[in-house]
Amino acid sequence: MKLYYSDHIALQRARGSRFPVEKYRLLREHLQADKRLNFTFVQAQEVSVETLELAHARSYIQAVLTGTLSAQSQRRIGFPWSENFMSRARCSVGA
Repeated sequence: MKLYYSDHIALQRARGSRFPVEKYRLLREHLQADKRLNFTFVQAQEVSVETLELAHARSYIQAVLTGTLSAQSQRRIGFPWSENFMSRARCSVGA
């Protein structure tokens, strides 16, 4: 079985956030270390904009991709915008 991951892309947490973002890497490493499991680990690839448009409006996608979402929308997402955030989010969806 293939397990896709995107934890190879570092995320910054919002100021004051206690979200344990490292849990994704730690879980993957734990599973990789268990030799009884028969998983193939694959770095996820970024999903295309066309695929994102199947679920979201083009204006929203562009605002997310360019970091021009409102401060309120960015707070709702829970992570500050950065190139790494965008790449990791697209990889997570691509997985």
